[in-house]
Amino acid sequence: MLGRIGWVGLIISLLAAGASARAEPELKVWIIPAENAGPNEMARGEDIRARVEAFNASLKDSGVTVLNTVDPELSMKLLSWNPAFAVPNASVVLGQRRTLRALQNFAAHRHVRVVVRFITWDEAFGLLSELDPSRRSAAYPDVVQIGSTWVGYLAERDMLLSRPDWEKDRANWQPAAGVPASVLPYITDVRLLFYWKRLPSAGPRSPELALNGSSWGSVVDSIRDGGSAGDTLALPTGLTLNILHDYAPLVWAGPADFVADGWLGSRVDLTSPRALAVPTLLMNNSLIEPRAGEPRRLIAFPESSHEEVSRIFVNGGYRAILEPANFVGRWRQDFGRRSLLELLKQSGITADDDFVAGLTAACRERARGATDEEIARFVMSKAPEARAAKEPNGFLLSAVPQCFDPRGPAEDRCRPPAGGFNGRRFWDYAGVAVPPVVFKGGSDLVVFKGTADTKAAFALADFLATDPEFTSVLAEAGHLPAGRPGYGIDVLVGTMSGGEVGAEAQQFARSVQKAIDQGRSYPQLAAWPTAIENKQVLEALQNVWRRMGERDSGRLREAASRAEWAINARLHTGYWLADRILQAWQVIAIILLVASAVIVALAVRSIRDSKAAVRAQRRELEAQAAAVRAQEESVRREAELIEVERRNVREEEKRVRAERNLVLLLNLLRAHRHDAAKYLGDNLEELADEAEFYGWEAAAVVGQVRKLSELFEQALVPHIDDIYRNQFEELQGVPARLALSEVVDKAYRGATYIFQAKNRTPPPYVHFARDCLSRWYLETLPHAAVVILEEWFLNCLKHFQGYKIEAPDISVEVVGGSILCIRSSGTIGEREAEVLRQAHEDAPVVDGKHEGLPLIRNILHYAYGVAASVAAAGDEVELRIPLPLRPAVPA
Repeated sequence: MLGRIGWVGLIISLLAAGASARAEPELKVWIIPAENAGPNEMARGEDIRARVEAFNASLKDSGVTVLNTVDPELSMKLLSWNPAFAVPNASVVLGQRRTLRALQNFAAHRHVRVVVRFITWDEAFGLLSELDPSRRSAAYPDVVQIGSTWVGYLAERDMLLSRPDWEKDRANWQPAAGVPASVLPYITDVRLLFYWKRLPSAGPRSPELALNGSSWGSVVDSIRDGGSAGDTLALPTGLTLNILHDYAPLVWAGPADFVADGWLGSRVDLTSPRALAVPTLLMNNSLIEPRAGEPRRLIAFPESSHEEVSRIFVNGGYRAILEPANFVGRWRQDFGRRSLLELLKQSGITADDDFVAGLTAACRERARGATDEEIARFVMSKAPEARAAKEPNGFLLSAVPQCFDPRGPAEDRCRPPAGGFNGRRFWDYAGVAVPPVVFKGGSDLVVFKGTADTKAAFALADFLATDPEFTSVLAEAGHLPAGRPGYGIDVLVGTMSGGEVGAEAQQFARSVQKAIDQGRSYPQLAAWPTAIENKQVLEALQNVWRRMGERDSGRLREAASRAEWAINARLHTGYWLADRILQAWQVIAIILLVASAVIVALAVRSIRDSKAAVRAQRRELEAQAAAVRAQEESVRREAELIEVERRNVREEEKRVRAERNLVLLLNLLRAHRHDAAKYLGDNLEELADEAEFYGWEAAAVVGQVRKLSELFEQALVPHIDDIYRNQFEELQGVPARLALSEVVDKAYRGATYIFQAKNRTPPPYVHFARDCLSRWYLETLPHAAVVILEEWFLNCLKHFQGYKIEAPDISVEVVGGSILCIRSSGTIGEREAEVLRQAHEDAPVVDGKHEGLPLIRNILHYAYGVAASVAAAGDEVELRIPLPLRPAVPA
C-alpha cells in the first residue's frame, strides 16, 4: 500500500507527464506507402503480431506513432494479404523504415509528435469522403496525400487550407478551385510502354525488338513485324481505375478531347469518330491472320488487374505492357533474381529464391549502390571456391563483407574470372517506349481546415515534398517526386545502374522525362471522383474494353455510348436534365396507365354490382330452401373430410420420407461423382497446358497421365464406389453398422484421395490423432457420416496448404457420449461458421475456400435431423457434430 506521501508524489508525476504531453503538439498524416515491399521482407510462418510489437517498441520515444500498428481495428488488417506486393500488409507497413526515419527527423526538429497512417489507393477516397468537415473527430488527419483528380471535390467541400502568408511566399503550392496555395504537387505518375527486347529465354546476342511508340499504328506494326508469332501487347481490363487511365489516352490519340467544356458544363466524348479511332484500330488489329487458317493474337485484353498482368509479363508471357514508370524497379528486381538464380545453377551451386533474396540483401546492406551486375560478378568470382566449400551457400554469404566493403582497399574487392562477365544484363532485355499520348497523373499533399498547428502542418507537407533524403526514397521506388529537381529521375536511374550510368539507362531517363513533358492530365472538376471514378462508370468502361476484345465494332460503339451517357448524366447539366426527363416520362406513363386501369376497374365493378344485386335477391329464396339440405349434408361432408385428411397425412408422411431419402442421396452423390469427374477433367487440362508450355516429351506426358490414372483407378474410384454402394443400400433399408474408428479412417483416406486428385500433389503431412473411437459405432446411415467427415477433412487439408500452416494437427474424439468433436489447426471466418448454424434453405453462398460447409449442413439435416457447430479458439478450429452413436458391446 502506498502512503499518503507516495500517492501525492504519484499524482504530481502523472500531472507533470500529462502537462508535458500536452505541451508537445501532434500532427496526423495519411500517406500512401512509398517504399516497395519485397517478397522476402517477412519470413514464411513468422509471427506477425510479435513483429508488430517489436516494431512499436522500436518507435517508443521516437516522436512518431504508426496508427496501423497501434489501433486495434487497423492492426487486424496487417494479417491480410496485399496482392500488389504478394506479401502480408504487415510487411508493407513495417517496411517503411526510411519514411519513418525521415518523419522522426522532422518530429525532433519541429518538436512535434507525428501520428502517421499508411493507406492504400483502394481505400483512400472512401476514407476522405467519410470525413465530416463540420465535426472534426480525434482521428481527423491534418496532412493527407490525395489523388490529383480529387482536388476540386475537396475544395468544393471547403476542406482545404491555404498556406500561411501565401501572398508573400507560396513556394510550390498551387491554387485549387478558388482556394489559393492549397495543393502541393507530390508525386508524378506517367505511363510507359515496357517491352522485352529479347524474351527471357533468348540469349543476350539474339535479335532484339524495337518498339516504335510514335503512334498506335506504329506500335502494332512493331510487334507484328518485329516479334514472333506468340508476342502480344497486353492491355489489362480488370475493374480498377486503370481502365479509365488507360482508355483516356486512346481518345486523346484520336485526336479527340476526352473532356470538353461547354456553356452547360463539361462533357465527355467517347463516341465521335475521332474518339473511337484508336480503340477501333486496336480492336481490328487485336487478332490478325497473316496466313489462311493461322490466326495470330497481337493485342490481348485480359480481364485482370495490372498487378496480375505484370506478373505474367515478367515471366515472358506477354511481350509488351503499359505500366507506370515505377514498374521498372519491380521488373529489374525480378529479372535480377531470376538471372542470379540461373547464374548460380550454371556455376554448379544449388539455390532457391529465398537464398537469392538473402544474398542480394546482404550485398546491398554492405554496399547500398550494389547493382545486379556487380552481385553477379561477385558470384562468378567466388563460384570456384564456393563449389569446393562444404556449405557453398554459407561460403558465399561469408564472402560478402570482403567483396562489398566500400571502405576496404580496391585490391581486396572480388573480380570476375578470366573471360569477363557472362551474366545477363537487364538493359539487354528490357525495352521502354513512350506511348503516342501519355497519361500524366499523380498525387498531391493538402492540409485540412481545423488543423491545430497550421505552420507545423504545412512545414510537414513541405518536408515530405522537398526533403532531399526523403524524396530520394520516393525516387528510388520510381515515384517521381514533383518537388525534387528533375523529378528524381537521376536517382532512379542511378539506383538501377550503380555508379556508372550506361547508354540504355540514360535512354530510359530521357523517355521518362519526355513522358512527363508530353503527358496530359485530367481537368480539375469537383464532380470528377463521384461522377467518373465510380463503380457504375468503371463497369461501363470495362464493357468498352470487352467489346474491343470481342472485335465487334457495332457493340463497341454501343458500349461507348452507354459509358458516355453514364458519365455525362452525372457531369453535364444538359445530359442530367435529359436523363431526368426520360426518367420522368417513364413515371408519367406508369401513372397514366395505373389511373386508366383504376377507372376501368371502377366502371366494371359498378356494372357488376348492379347485376349482382338482382341475382342476389333471386338467390336469397333459393338459399333458404337449400339451407336445410345443406345442414343435412354438413355432417356427412365433415366426416368425409376427416377421413380424407387422415389419408392425406399418411401420404404426406410417405412423400416427406421419400423426398428426404432422395435429397440425401443426391447430396451424397454430388459429394463424390461430380467432383471426381471434375478433378479428372481439370487435371488432364492442366497436364496438357504444362506439357505444351514446358515442351514435355511424350514419355513424360504418358508418365504423368499414368500416375493420375493410377490414383483414380486404385484409390479414388474404388473409394467412391464403396461409399456410394453402401449409401444406396442404407437408403434402401439394408441394415448397416460401422465402427466409428472405421468411419473416421474412411473419411480421412477419402479426403487425401480427393486432395491429391485435385492438386496432383500429395496432401500436407498432418498429425492425425483418434482417441478411443473403437468404443463406439454407428448403425444409422454410417456412410452418410463418412461423407460429412470427408468434406471437413478435405477443407482442413486445403486450409493447411493454402495458409502454409506448419505441423498441422487433427484430433477426433467423442464428447458426452453423443458428440463427435474434431479439432484442427488454423482459423475459420465468422461468415463460414455461420453457414453451419443457419437453416439449410436459408444459408448464404460460401466462397470456394469452404465450399463443403453447405454440403455438411445439408447431409446432417437430411440424414440425422441435426446441425453441427464450429468455433475458433486461438489457432485452432473445433467442429462438434451430434451423431446417434452406440457404445460397443464387449465380446
